[in-house]
Amino acid sequence: MLFYQDGPLLDMQEYEDEIADRLARDGSVRRFAGPELSLGVSRQNIRRKIKCWMENHHLAMWRRLSSTQRQARELISGPSPTAKTRLLSVNKTRSKVVTGLFTEHNTLKRHLYIMGLINSPL
Repeated sequence: MLFYQDGPLLDMQEYEDEIADRLARDGSVRRFAGPELSLGVSRQNIRRKIKCWMENHHLAMWRRLSSTQRQARELISGPSPTAKTRLLSVNKTRSKVVTGLFTEHNTLKRHLYIMGLINSPL
């Protein structure tokens, strides 16, 4: 099928290409509007930035811990991605022990002594 466009005859593909080119030119001079980002930023880059921010924020919080987390600070030097992976892979019993050590809610003799349940912390 042939179409007229300002002079020469065009077939259907050429006609559609001309329309697409015109729409692209019109769109390139207009201001961007839409739900997507106007610059190409990958999701991986966004996730990496968020993860980096979270790790830095976590480290800053760890350094500001008060003296109430004395035992946890003695046992742990700071946030560690490898330690996180290992802790998430342990079974429920070990997880309970580790959580008790970190939170100071456990049955160590010192804590039993502080609660008055035994006579000596040793």
